[in-house]
Amino acid sequence: MEQTEETLQVKVSITITNVGKLPGAQVIQIYTGCAENVQKPVERPQKDLKAFQKISLNPGERGRVTKTLDGSAFAYYSPTEKCFVVEPGEYTIYIATSSADIIETHKIKINNKMKYSK
Repeated sequence: MEQTEETLQVKVSITITNVGKLPGAQVIQIYTGCAENVQKPVERPQKDLKAFQKISLNPGERGRVTKTLDGSAFAYYSPTEKCFVVEPGEYTIYIATSSADIIETHKIKINNKMKYSK
C-alpha cells in the first residue's frame, strides 16, 4: 500500500493465487472505515465499500489487483459546510472478498482536514 499525502492518493494492491484445480474468479473489494478518534458529525458506517474488481485465474495462476483511492474514499457529506469533508485521524482500509471476509487490513493516518466540492 502506498499513500501520497499532498493529494491523498492511496494505492491498494493484493496478489491472489488460484489454488484450485479449475479456473475460477474472485471479486476483490476495498472498504474504508474510520477509527474512534476521527470526528464524526454525521453517522458513518463501520465499513464503506469504495472499490471492487473481479479477477479470473486459471489453476495455479497468480494475479494482482491494484486500485487507487482518492480523498473522496474517506469523505462524508457535511450539510453545514455544503461539501464533502475528510476529517483528520486514523482510517482503516480493508481488502476483502465480502464485508465479512477480510483478507488484509491497513491503517493510514490523515493529518489535515480536507474539503471536496464534488
